Formats: sequence, structure tokens, C-alpha cells
Amino acid sequence: MKIGHSGKATILFGLGATIIYLVMVLGTLRYLSDLAGALPFDLRPSGYSQADTVGLLEALGGTGRHYYLTRQIPLDTLYPALDLSRFRSAPGAHLGDFSFESQGAFPA
Repeated sequence: MKIGHSGKATILFGLGATIIYLVMVLGTLRYLSDLAGALPFDLRPSGYSQADTVGLLEALGGTGRHYYLTRQIPLDTLYPALDLSRFRSAPGAHLGDFSFESQGAFPA
């Protein structure tokens, strides 16, 4: 089955990804942050230690961990899929057409 490239699909996937992102940042992640009194994993771009992980999970408690598993994790799974679909459906998105070996891009 060949997947065509469509501007409409790109817009729809982009809109879906944006909505999911806003739901996470303004909804689920804000709730988890308020509940735990600490930043959730998703809002720690520089990473986190094992002690940070244990501390966050303890601060969330059973209710917060259940919320994380049933609300945040599904959104964490859906968002990258929609975002990748947006790029994949973009007209002219043929990664195979790009030469990753370039004169002068990364000189030796």
C-alpha cells in the first residue's frame, strides 16, 4: 500500500499533534506537577536521576501514579506518532532524496 503525500493530511496531523501537546502541557502535566510539587518526567529535558524518579513517584502517590499511567502515558504515545505522521505526510517529504553526505557540511 502506497502512502501519498497530502497537504490536508499534514495540516490535520499537525493540528492533532498541537492539540495533544496543549492538553499535556496545560492539563495533565500541570495537574501532575501540582499534585507532586515537582516537575513530571516530561518537563525535565535535561534528564533525571534514579533519586529524582523515586522522589517523584513517591510524591505522586497511588492516585497520581494511576493518573500518570492512564492519562499521561497514552498522550505520550499518541503525540510522537501524530507529529511523525505530520512530517511523513508533508508534500515532498522524501528523506531518501536527501544526501547526508555533503561537500563542506561537516568538513574533515
